Amino acid sequence: MEPQKPASPGRRPSTMGWLEYVIGGAAVAISAISLQVALNANQTQERLLAASTWPHVQYGTGNGLDDGTPAITLSLANAGVGPARVRSVRLRHEGVVMPDADALLRACCTPGAGNLTTITSDPVQVLVPGDSTIFLRYDRAGPDDPVFTALNSVRWNVEVEVCYCSVLDDCWMLVTRPRETQPREPAPIKQCPVVPLEERYKG
Repeated sequence: MEPQKPASPGRRPSTMGWLEYVIGGAAVAISAISLQVALNANQTQERLLAASTWPHVQYGTGNGLDDGTPAITLSLANAGVGPARVRSVRLRHEGVVMPDADALLRACCTPGAGNLTTITSDPVQVLVPGDSTIFLRYDRAGPDDPVFTALNSVRWNVEVEVCYCSVLDDCWMLVTRPRETQPREPAPIKQCPVVPLEERYKG
């Protein structure tokens, strides 16, 4: 009777080989699932962070102050939950850029008139949530003020282009059109365009 040959070293039964493949495949699958879960969690955190810093700039115009004083106003307000860094504001009347309040009033309401008294501010600033700024205000000079009457008539025709960003450098562009009764939603953009200095509204 011949002696039984020992198994060759390094070789295992075939069942162990298949088990190793199964264990290895399971480990790879678990790693892939863990990576996907981590990526989804990271994306969720980024969306939550963006939502918690989201600004929402709105444009408004009125013909009276809160205390009842007759005044034409053009304003911006931040209705979002994060600060809005206003990068540029551009105004147009009948397609022509108006660099300041004086240019607008002369173009729309007072051809050949003398100096006009307006209260203005540079709208390029940071608006915290709930904050607003009036960047043009014209108070009625009297019951028969032709400038007030004319500006009150054409204020809805003023086109306003506002670019602003969040603290995370997410940016939006708000553009209004003449005679719009419903406010437009700001459109997300990659970055604010460079507006020539002579076209920026300065107050």
